[in-house]
Amino acid sequence: MAAKWRQPRPPGRPPIPAELVELILRLARGNPTWGYTRIQSELRRLGRRVATTTIRKVLRNHRIPPAPNRDEGPTWRGFLRAQATTILATDPFQIETITPKPLYVSFVLELSTRQVHILADHRSPNTPPRPGRRRRAGRPAPIPDPTGTPSSPTRSTPSSSQRTSRSRNRRRRPRE
Repeated sequence: MAAKWRQPRPPGRPPIPAELVELILRLARGNPTWGYTRIQSELRRLGRRVATTTIRKVLRNHRIPPAPNRDEGPTWRGFLRAQATTILATDPFQIETITPKPLYVSFVLELSTRQVHILADHRSPNTPPRPGRRRRAGRPAPIPDPTGTPSSPTRSTPSSSQRTSRSRNRRRRPRE
């Protein structure tokens, strides 16, 4: 009897069917808390016998981490981008004036628009602001982004001459 010539088979195990790979990936992505054993038991319910090491290899090849690490949430950078509209930065600073007493100013910076708002000015850092002295700084220009990308259109700030003319026109309160 003549031997029938056949193409030699490649060495090793046969590849995993693409349909089974898609099913493993769908189960892993749809259920981020399921581990390899849970995916294996669900595949057995569907009539597929697959080893846990095979499931681990498929998930590793598709860069899907193990079960506890699959649903970590956003990164710090992603969190800051999502919350940028609500994050404010605040800091006090001191202005040296002509008088011997310095002026203490508190301000807030909106991170999303890079707008600066002056909250209050004090003669002493331990005293509350004087009534009627609380003011808001017009619409200052945004602080430039260090990366060079513009954050919003530039707005002009009132010049120092405009600010002084407005302050001269205010009625002065009598001293108490």
